[in-house]
Order: sequence, then structure tokens, then C-alpha cells
Amino acid sequence: TEPKHAVEEFEQLALMYLNAYYNVEVLEDWKNRTFDGENAFEYINRHLGYRYSLKSFETTEKIYQTSDRIQVKIQLRNSGFSTIQSRFKLYLVLNDGKEKRFIPLEKENDEKAVEMYQCSVEISEKEPFLIGLCYTDDASAEKGSLEKYAHTVQFANDEMHYEEGVNYF
Repeated sequence: TEPKHAVEEFEQLALMYLNAYYNVEVLEDWKNRTFDGENAFEYINRHLGYRYSLKSFETTEKIYQTSDRIQVKIQLRNSGFSTIQSRFKLYLVLNDGKEKRFIPLEKENDEKAVEMYQCSVEISEKEPFLIGLCYTDDASAEKGSLEKYAHTVQFANDEMHYEEGVNYF
């Protein structure tokens, strides 16, 4: 099976995983071939399921001059064969070194390739903080401690730092 045809088929099937016993000869063949300028086996393996990367992150000026609220807009790119399950939610994570705050982001569209989210959050300009993102399921969110129960997704961006379930940028 040509890697090109496999990739096309896996995208149509929204393939989440590939059984290691799928077809050993084909898998070995992919290890010796290239697709899109890289090893075909590694490319296919990395694109099984969802593969999110941060496309853009924007903040607006303060919503009101007397407020510390800002608007956050985020775009995520999914280059995987599938999408994340709808039971998962995206959270903005603010970490000032003392505590982590998890702010739910509202999804604005249903496109697979580029998902857009936004939220309004109160911040203090006096305290430096790290900004991160995590995905977790509804059951974990309902338990009240996302930091303890979050089952997170590591984003594909090379420049992001992943630590304790949070993608920092």
C-alpha cells in the first residue's frame, strides 16, 4: 500500500490508532519510504487520532479601562486524521507560580482543520504569569480539581513546553 493512499484513506476514516499487527509487511515497507519529505511510518504514526498545535493566540486590550478583564482568542490547528472527542474541553491555564487557574474556553466553530475558541478572563498586570492550554474531559472538570484530574493533550508545537499536563508558551 502506497503511503499516499494510506494517508488519504486514514483521513477519510478519521483513524485513531493502527494495530501493530495490521499488516507487518506494509508497516515495514512504510519504515523504508518517505511521505511529505519524512519517514512515512513516522508521519502516519504521528497523525493517528488528533494532532493539535497552537495556530494563534491573541489578547485584546482591557475590555474596560477600570477593569483587569481581557479577551482571549485562540486558534488551534488539527493536522491529525481525527478530531478530539466532544466530551473534552479546552482550558486556558494561568500560572503565577503559586496557583494555577483553569478558565474554560468556548468553542466558536465546528471545523476540523482550524478550531477557534475564546474567553474573557481577569488578570493582574502586577503579577507575572505563565500562560498555557490543556484539554480535559467533562468528568475530570466536574471533580473540581483540574490540576489533579486533567487528562491533557500535548500540543505538537516545537516551541511549547509541556509540564504536568499543561502546554506552556
